[in-house]
Amino acid sequence: MRTAVFCLALMFACGGGTDAAGPTDNPKFAYACSDDSLYKVDIATHAINLIGQLTGCYEAAIISDIAVDANGTIYVVNGSLNTANPATGACTKIGTGTVNTTGLTFLPKGVLDPAGEVLVGYDGGTYELIDIKTGKTQTLGYLSKNPLVTLSSSGDVVYTKDKHLYVTVHGVGEDGKACGDCLVEADPLTGAIIKSFGDIKHPDVYGLATWGFDVFGFTNGGAFFQMHRTGDTLTITDVKISNAPKVPIKFGGGATSTL
Repeated sequence: MRTAVFCLALMFACGGGTDAAGPTDNPKFAYACSDDSLYKVDIATHAINLIGQLTGCYEAAIISDIAVDANGTIYVVNGSLNTANPATGACTKIGTGTVNTTGLTFLPKGVLDPAGEVLVGYDGGTYELIDIKTGKTQTLGYLSKNPLVTLSSSGDVVYTKDKHLYVTVHGVGEDGKACGDCLVEADPLTGAIIKSFGDIKHPDVYGLATWGFDVFGFTNGGAFFQMHRTGDTLTITDVKISNAPKVPIKFGGGATSTL
């Protein structure tokens, strides 16, 4: 079980500057959360500023992740689905469904649903669709149906601008070797593993976000790093948090708006 986690969700703003990673509509800022509070993160400087406590969420159970849709609505999972006020952090519960996903991401319109974007996540090795109106979940598939494969989501999932779904996993893979944490690409329709990139040199990667075509990881030990894909190879680079506190932040989630 995760405790004292720190979640992150990037929010896109159209017309942003370019970078070597890819498209021009890169995020201007990010929302982040600890186990009880909501923050705003400056993407350019990596400074973190408190918005307020996630009242109505953190009192009930540990917050496992947040996600932001194309309209800027913040969704919070703590065993159930909630929305959070972006100005104050106050939470409002959605429906009565039970949501135990350790990672969330929105898939853009046309990927899974031709009518609009949808919220998906992994509960262990199970890939789920989450109804944002009722908070109820529906199983879409699994990381693997091989009984010898014990890989499960170790922290988060993210969908990138170049149409790839990435998941951090741990457990035993197809090769019979233990992995943790590793990055895999999965099918956004079924959740099944398409390709494994192997160990990503950081344990407890509980958060993933995307900027351009790159994936950024956030660990429970406070590390922040970038993963750049070239073909079948990942280049991993550590990133410094500009105003990092003396006690490392225990990151716990990551997500990117589909705007």
